[in-house]
Amino acid sequence: MKIPLKINCLLVIVLSVVWGKAQAVSDEVQVIADRAYELLVAKDYDAAFPLMREAAEMGDCVSKGNLGTMYYKGLGTKANYEQAYHWWSEAENDGCDKPIRQYLRELKFFKVNGINYMLNENEALTVTYTDRDVSRNYNGRTTVNIPEQVTHNGKSYPVTTIGTDAFSGCESLTSVSIPNTVTEIRGNAFRGCSALSSIELPNSLTKIGYSAFAWCTSFTSFSIPNSVTEIGNQAFMGCGGFTSMVIPESVKSIGIEAFSDCSSLSSIKVPLSVEVIRKDAFKNTPWYDNKPKGAVVAGAVMYKYKGEMGSRTHITLPDGIKGITDDAFRYCHGLSSISMPNTLVFIGKCAFENCDNLTELLIPSSVSMIYEGAFMGCKGLQSIKVDTNNKSYDSRNDCNAIIETATGSLVAGCNNTVIPEGVTKIGNYAFYGCSGFSEIIFPNSLTSIGKEAFWECKGLSSLTFGSSLTTIGSEAFGACKSLTSVDLPNSLTTIDHEAFRYCQGLTTLSIPNSVKEIGYDAFRDCPNLKEVRSYIVDVSKVKTPSGIFYVQPKFSCVLKVPRGTVAAYRQAYGWNYFDQIEEVD
Repeated sequence: MKIPLKINCLLVIVLSVVWGKAQAVSDEVQVIADRAYELLVAKDYDAAFPLMREAAEMGDCVSKGNLGTMYYKGLGTKANYEQAYHWWSEAENDGCDKPIRQYLRELKFFKVNGINYMLNENEALTVTYTDRDVSRNYNGRTTVNIPEQVTHNGKSYPVTTIGTDAFSGCESLTSVSIPNTVTEIRGNAFRGCSALSSIELPNSLTKIGYSAFAWCTSFTSFSIPNSVTEIGNQAFMGCGGFTSMVIPESVKSIGIEAFSDCSSLSSIKVPLSVEVIRKDAFKNTPWYDNKPKGAVVAGAVMYKYKGEMGSRTHITLPDGIKGITDDAFRYCHGLSSISMPNTLVFIGKCAFENCDNLTELLIPSSVSMIYEGAFMGCKGLQSIKVDTNNKSYDSRNDCNAIIETATGSLVAGCNNTVIPEGVTKIGNYAFYGCSGFSEIIFPNSLTSIGKEAFWECKGLSSLTFGSSLTTIGSEAFGACKSLTSVDLPNSLTTIDHEAFRYCQGLTTLSIPNSVKEIGYDAFRDCPNLKEVRSYIVDVSKVKTPSGIFYVQPKFSCVLKVPRGTVAAYRQAYGWNYFDQIEEVD
């Protein structure tokens, strides 16, 4: 589905680092990286950051360096020097032509009394792992006492963070003292410290990061202070010495597999304050394994339906339930209906996936988050009703639209063809694969349509756009084979790549003068296209690659353009593909 696009350029990082060629990446990654860089240069940092991170995580060396700088400067995200160091180091290790060692020196590392520190973005200190010796002890120690303050070059700094991987794999470490100035223990900080049996966490601590204490097998007891609000993914995974755990009332969320494989954990007290428990938080623990079949509740969260469900089962969640965990009812084919209380605020990822006998759903207005794929594969679902006070939805469902209103969000069933006024954004994958409607009328309030929002809506034959739409995302209407005519609105500025690709029934298309950018292959593989009407007066100012109309019937399709612009269109990338270009008033 993705067609190669090569864009050769030197990317200039914000710290004036000019990057050379990086290791080869796929064409798809290159497109994301190029778009991220364009947004970075345009100083649209909020839009650039997620794309830069995506390209970096997919292996693009240049994006890794740029991402490091964005973390260092706090561009589109909170400043985080640890992340800056990580991504700059990744970029250098990947072999970009210009090493960035001099920019790594922007970060200040030093050692005091055998403990390594990095000066972080808050003019405070993060304990780090630099200079760990080969014996995997922290400088040969079995005990570490971290002070509240450290003086370096005549200036005192508070110690506030135990950094990522700080003591990871220190197998001889038995005891650690952490001061009351520390507020966060980051990912993998003590992972695999198999001899660590004594640690007292301070009352200042608010967050325990991912895998922070994973596989610390010597713990027989552990006290989480009543200041912690978040327990990260796999935070205590594999801590087989625990027999009981009391979660304090300060905790709001427990991450994926947070206590999984704690093979002796038979008693868990989860307070009603916990709103979110993620997938498999208590997997392979005696606490869960010994529960009877049916709905398993942890505190105020519906954790998991255990065992086989009978046909035509109705579930009533009790009042007070705040969350439904990831996968809680996944593959519960017998579920036909469920009653949710007005206390519910959270529905987890894939919570009802493939509940194919669920036909109707009423989501209470208290819900503020529905995660990706919550109702994916619910083939029998005919309607979803929800109050428009809802705030944030992220889903890729078969028949459920995730749309954002001016005041919140709305979930709508596939039979809805008129999207209500007040909707400002249709999110990624919102109506992905929905074939139950033939016409959509968009409101004047709508400004953007997300990636693959209507991909492969085979029955969709008619679109009526409102007056405020500015952006149509990548593959938004791709493979909508019944579309015959598309008249784009005068407000539109961006048509992203492959937006209407594979629209095999499309015969006529009009493009307004407001358009500033058309992505590659935007109208590729539309073999029945007979007429394209472009109202763009100065086509030289519109950003277009060469393949926007590729595999069109270039001999039979007519491109109609404003009077006096034929010569410009014949020289413009993408537009010069047509054999027939005619002037019209």
